[in-house]
Amino acid sequence: MGSGPFAVAAKTGTELHLVRRHAEAGRINDVYVAAYATPRDAFVHTLKGDANAIVDLESRWLEFFRGVPSLQIVRAAGHNADAIMLNSKLARTDRVLLAQLLASPQVRDRAYADAECMEKGGTNQAPVPPGAPLRILSWGPFERLALAARRALGERGGDVAQLAPEEVLARLRAGDFEMVTARPLRWPLTLMALVWRSDSPENLTGYSNPEMDRAIDARDWVAANAVLRDDPPVAFICTRDQLAVIDARIKNPRLGPFELLETLPEWETEQ
Repeated sequence: MGSGPFAVAAKTGTELHLVRRHAEAGRINDVYVAAYATPRDAFVHTLKGDANAIVDLESRWLEFFRGVPSLQIVRAAGHNADAIMLNSKLARTDRVLLAQLLASPQVRDRAYADAECMEKGGTNQAPVPPGAPLRILSWGPFERLALAARRALGERGGDVAQLAPEEVLARLRAGDFEMVTARPLRWPLTLMALVWRSDSPENLTGYSNPEMDRAIDARDWVAANAVLRDDPPVAFICTRDQLAVIDARIKNPRLGPFELLETLPEWETEQ
């Protein structure tokens, strides 16, 4: 959110107050970030006017914001795919089949609107490997994706837990998961090192493959993507537009290519 131009003035477990270090006329100088209990709560409060912006929302909610004069819908090209990450303790052969199944139209068409995803085609033929039910952790805007994945898994579809992000992170660090919805960084390609290199602190699922480490160190992204295919820690499902609904008094707001609100310090307001 542009932590350089802003300083933290106050924070609690659910709220954050940022103040611009050097106030500028016609720009946003105070930012209040509220973490509502669920994405639906954030949707309702924004629609009621309690919040001036909601980011990273499901496209199916946009129809409720169209025609609301106090709000505007903002889009930007998406670079990173909605995905389901897999626990590396699952057998490699199982992860290969699961990645093929989860990245299929069978899941994509249930979770997203027509023509919403850049990914096209694919096959529904991958079988579900036998075994115990697979629990799915989910958070934020990924509930529909998690439910679509559970349905595609049939008898192996376990409980879907829609949790706060900090709870999901705690479960990941403890290895207490089989599958988790996410949007792992794929762009720029160099950021793959943060997500998949064995010793990276951002490698939240504990994935470790020496071939991946060598490919990353050599900056051989073709080889790195081949490892993701042959020893998959993740199923990439849908690359879609970045979405936000923002107060109409903000002039020409722009979503950042890397983080949605990285351009917030540049947003202009009505005088």
